[in-house]
Amino acid sequence: MQAYLQKYSFQAVLGVGNLVHSPSAIKQSYHQALTALNYSSCYPEQSLLFISDLEKLPVEEHQQQLEELKANVLVAVKLGSEEQVTEAVNQLLGEQLASLSLEQMQALLLELAFLLQDLTHSYGHTLFSVVEGEGRNLFSELATLSTLGKARRYFIRLCHLVRQLIAGQRAQSHIQFIGQAKALIAKHFTEPGFGLEEICEMIGVSTSYFSSTFKKEVGISFVQYLTGLRMDRAKELLVKTEGKTYEIAQAVGFAEPNYFSFCFKRHVGLSPSQFRQGNR
Repeated sequence: MQAYLQKYSFQAVLGVGNLVHSPSAIKQSYHQALTALNYSSCYPEQSLLFISDLEKLPVEEHQQQLEELKANVLVAVKLGSEEQVTEAVNQLLGEQLASLSLEQMQALLLELAFLLQDLTHSYGHTLFSVVEGEGRNLFSELATLSTLGKARRYFIRLCHLVRQLIAGQRAQSHIQFIGQAKALIAKHFTEPGFGLEEICEMIGVSTSYFSSTFKKEVGISFVQYLTGLRMDRAKELLVKTEGKTYEIAQAVGFAEPNYFSFCFKRHVGLSPSQFRQGNR
C-alpha cells in the first residue's frame, strides 16, 4: 500500500481503533478509528493515528465503574452464594471490556488476582496455595488467558474456590463460637445477673452480632435458650427437692419469684406448684 501511495503521489492518514477480542466489539473499534481520523487536522504530519494514543484508555475512562465492579466481586466471594459470585465476575469481565488490548486485559486480571490474594490472606491463607492445591500454577495460568471468555471461566472457578475456603473457615469459626457461648451459658445460667450483655462482654462481641449468629446457628434466640436451661433446672429441682418456689427461682437465676412463676407457667403450661404435684 505504501508503494501504491508513493507511485500516485497520494497522501493517506489511517485511523486505528483498539484491538478487540470478539466480533461484537468490531463496530466499537471501527468508530474509535473514525474518531482517531478526526484528529488528523491536529497532527498533519502523522500518517497513523492510534485512538489509544489520542484519548484515555477504556480502563482509565471507566475506572470508577471498574473499581465498583471489582468491589462487588470481593463482597460476593466473602458473603454471597455461588450464583452471586458468578454474576459479579460476569459483570466485571463483560463485553464492555472487549475493546481492551491484550496487555490491558491481562493487567486487569493480574490486579484482580492480587485483590483475591489480599482477601485470602486476611483469612490466613494464600491464593497461591488455593490454586496449587489443585496442582496448578497461578501465574502460568494467568498468562494463558488471552480472551475475555477464558478469563471469565477461569476467575469464576477461582472465586468459587476462594469462596468455599472462606465459607468453610467461617463455619468452623461459628462452631467454635457457639461452643464457647454454650459453655459460658452452662456455667453462668443460674446467676441472676447473667444475660445477653454479660455473655457478650465475656466473649468480646457486640450484642447484635452475638444474637444474630446464635439464632442462625442454634435455631432459637439466646433468651429462649437461656430460659429453656433455667426451666429444665427448675423442673428438676421441683421434683427432686423440697425447696420453696422463691428458693428455686433464685437457684435458677431469677431474682423475682413472681416473674419466675410467670415464666415457668408460660414455658411449661403449669404453675411451679402444679408441676410439682403432678410429678410426684
